[in-house]
Amino acid sequence: SHAEVTRKAAEEEARAQLEKYMEMQAEEEEQEDDLFRFDMQHNEEENEPENDNNNNPFEPQFEPLDPALANQDQMDMDMAMPLDEVVGLRGPISSLIKNLLWFLLFNTSFLGVFAFVPS
Repeated sequence: SHAEVTRKAAEEEARAQLEKYMEMQAEEEEQEDDLFRFDMQHNEEENEPENDNNNNPFEPQFEPLDPALANQDQMDMDMAMPLDEVVGLRGPISSLIKNLLWFLLFNTSFLGVFAFVPS
């Protein structure tokens, strides 16, 4: 019938358009990959040192790190604790409640000592 022929023609046309679209997408992806590879190669070439003579007076001269100082820095970093963990925003809710109660206790005792007692 005529409706069936029209439907098949529309399906074939849609299939052809889809194949064309997928080919265009594949070409675009290929171009993007080529550009990415070119950028990566270009960046690697820029990062390569030109000479290792260290004759340039404008280049910073770095001295080797003393191992004893490196150990001390690591110890300081281990002891550091983020503020949100101290306050109780991260971790168990019980630490948040405990810290909130301590805050209220110190505020009321401060007001009691310095605001109400002198009068």
